[in-house]
Amino acid sequence: MQGMNFKVNDFRGKTPYYILNSHDDFLTAHPEESTAIFKSDEDLKEIIEVTYAMNFNVNKFRGKTPYHIQNSHDDFLTAHPEESIATFESDGDTKGERAMFYVNRYSEYDSGNGLPVVFSCRVDNKNYLLSAASNSVSLKEGGLPSEIPTKTSEFIFYIIEFSTARNALRFESSAVQKFCLAWSVQDTKKMLVLNPYHEDAINERMSFFIEVPSNIPPPK
Repeated sequence: MQGMNFKVNDFRGKTPYYILNSHDDFLTAHPEESTAIFKSDEDLKEIIEVTYAMNFNVNKFRGKTPYHIQNSHDDFLTAHPEESIATFESDGDTKGERAMFYVNRYSEYDSGNGLPVVFSCRVDNKNYLLSAASNSVSLKEGGLPSEIPTKTSEFIFYIIEFSTARNALRFESSAVQKFCLAWSVQDTKKMLVLNPYHEDAINERMSFFIEVPSNIPPPK
């Protein structure tokens, strides 16, 4: 049918959307008047663009709630600490704690252009941190650092908007400059790896979504 070519999965519920009319006016809510009107104010547009670019930079990531991390093929990041690796698997959501990662914010860290976080997981009552060093990615057993004062760390990643055209995120390593988490097929496995990031080239294998598992209430 004409006009019905959008995909339901395009709307994932975790990103705010802006509704524009044919004149590029923005739909703006006025609950005090129980109305919604379209506005074309340039000041409003500037605020909206800034808000959109930073919509993931919120207090939702506090390390208390586990998340599913999915790639653009809807595979789930799954921890294999016995091999010190993480892979993307289509049935990862059935792997329990192995597919649940905590996003721990480090607001005191010198973040530069993104939200600085440490990814961690718990498997068999042991804590593991996602590490990026020497162009490789691994899981290392250990507790969360109380602080990370240096400007580079194997554990710190910047959460950054993937692109202005996609409601997705990319994760840039602070230890290996201009390298981001990505997935690569190795021996039939979709391995979590580091790949160089280029501003002029869109690499969909660096595109990720962070979701709260359906059986866990979202963080407050």
